[in-house]
Amino acid sequence: MKTLELGGVVVPVSAALGLQQQISVIGGASVLRMMNGAGLKQTHWQRLAVSLSGSGWAPLGLQSLDYSAPLTLKCGLPRVVRSQSLLIALPVGRRSDAGYEPFARAHLADGREVATPVSIATHTATVTAVAGAISYAVWYWPQLTVIASPPDETFDQASGDCSWSISAEEQ
Repeated sequence: MKTLELGGVVVPVSAALGLQQQISVIGGASVLRMMNGAGLKQTHWQRLAVSLSGSGWAPLGLQSLDYSAPLTLKCGLPRVVRSQSLLIALPVGRRSDAGYEPFARAHLADGREVATPVSIATHTATVTAVAGAISYAVWYWPQLTVIASPPDETFDQASGDCSWSISAEEQ
């Protein structure tokens, strides 16, 4: 089972059994209108916002982190990049520690996905072609430098359930 890490502290699986991760794009973007009414999107910058929550039978235990400084967040749930090409650009911010290496799947016309070998060179994944594939996907775990808020935590004595949530934005 995969887990997350924040500021060098690994969250134990027992504290993240119900792990949920939401990643949203935030940024300085606006739609400008031309004289004929056509829209033109202008983007100045983009970053990711991450909301994490979980529950388990153990407390989270991240109180000792310095939330006034940037922290490294190693996400415990993957994201995916899909393409019709065998060459897929991957984000720079991804985990490379053991057990979190990117892996690939080929999407077949009948809706099935099958595993296929992948090699990574810098930030480009090269996927091995699969007969009948209509697209390919490379799964990876994000690793971001974030500004985070201290977690909100709840402990329910009756059920023995510990739950928590953390909000962070990419630096």
